[in-house]
Amino acid sequence: PLTFDPRNPRAFQKEFSKPGPYKVGTTNVTTTDHAGTLFSASIYYPATDEGIGTPINLEGASYPALIFAHGWFQVPESYATTLQHLTSYGYVIVCSRASQELFAENYAKELTAIMNWLQVEA
Repeated sequence: PLTFDPRNPRAFQKEFSKPGPYKVGTTNVTTTDHAGTLFSASIYYPATDEGIGTPINLEGASYPALIFAHGWFQVPESYATTLQHLTSYGYVIVCSRASQELFAENYAKELTAIMNWLQVEA
């Protein structure tokens, strides 16, 4: 359990300043949600070893899932350090790989597809 007071940002900073106890695995997926909307995503997850495609660490499961919406014309790798750090604390993070979306509504549709997919897969 977390032991910090969220009203005290310095305590929060101390709590998460170092990497967490989990190793981090990553993978990329291209799939559809239940409505047939195609999307590509990077997934960061607690793993048995560091690296791409390593097995998920089931000892601490189940893990809370986060959906990370990157900046416009960016890719998840631009945020790799932050995503790996959060994952090391036992989060599964799914990041859209849509980086060239000119229209915000298309990006929003892809994020919605990811949310729909997570609800079914979880």
